Amino acid sequence: MAEFRQKIRKVIAPIAFLVALGVLASQTCRSEMAEATVVVEAAPGTAEVELELLRGKSTERLGFFRGRPMGNPPVVRWSVQADSGDYQLSITTHGPAGTEHESRGIRLEDRATITISLGDR
Repeated sequence: MAEFRQKIRKVIAPIAFLVALGVLASQTCRSEMAEATVVVEAAPGTAEVELELLRGKSTERLGFFRGRPMGNPPVVRWSVQADSGDYQLSITTHGPAGTEHESRGIRLEDRATITISLGDR
């Protein structure tokens, strides 16, 4: 019986260690991420806004948002989770003047609110 318990401990101990290590690593990564809110003030009549978050000059999309502006002035809000740092925000609007596109550099920091006014485009 003692031999059986010893064998079980030899099997369970490494598995428990790996699970604990995984949980710790996961919590550490989450705590390093910044949570920010991107607010885009669109031009009146804008039907839809698409936002893409890109890291530096990379073409790899880290985040995407599509929404209809609401309120007066029309606004969309996007909650973003990513590492703190510099990003490119690609903005596409669909409205009476057609489809327009622009890119802006932004800096993500934890609990920041980034407001972008597109004015009367």
